[in-house]
Amino acid sequence: MRRCVAIMLLSLTVRAEIVDRAAVIVGRQVVTELELEEEVRITEFLNQTPLTLGLEERRAAADRIVQQMLIAREMSLSHYPDPSDAEIGQAFDRLRGLYATQHEFVSALAGYKLDEQTVRKHLTAQISALHFIEYRFRPELGISGADLRSSYQEKAESWAAVHPGFQLPSFEDSLASLRAALIEKRTDQALDNWLKETRKQVRIVFLEQDLGAAEALRD
Repeated sequence: MRRCVAIMLLSLTVRAEIVDRAAVIVGRQVVTELELEEEVRITEFLNQTPLTLGLEERRAAADRIVQQMLIAREMSLSHYPDPSDAEIGQAFDRLRGLYATQHEFVSALAGYKLDEQTVRKHLTAQISALHFIEYRFRPELGISGADLRSSYQEKAESWAAVHPGFQLPSFEDSLASLRAALIEKRTDQALDNWLKETRKQVRIVFLEQDLGAAEALRD
């Protein structure tokens, strides 16, 4: 009897290893297939899009995980603070508030094969990454009047082409939105440049070749 049980346990272990095989290696860290699938499911849950585990979704998830791990690595090296429990709780409550009842929320989680603990874990990672990006790359003092004027002129020209006869709000009335858009654009550019350089310094291996297609195109 014990021999039969041992054989069953061995069989289950082998199947688990096959299912949860390594998908991506980032430095000395390994991302498994199940972790990759979880990233797809949590992203589609948060975006409230249908659950799809196709190649494009898995490829995008692999790219996001690589970025998250590079950011987490830098945060650890630079001793960035973790988000507070209160901040994580507020983010979770906002997400929960999208559903009329707790039952609807739990049912939605089940539809994506998720639980509250997994959602909190991903929210924590997202908030941490947002803090890092804001502290490290946000160019609050680097937006000049000339930058704002140039951005307004570009928007005025594109607005006139799409909405002939309709007047764009004045430059003065658009200042806040112009500044916000420029800050976001330059933050994204700085982050992209940092990620590109950091990828060169860290060993990244896509064990499933198709997952690395986006990486190959980027290079």
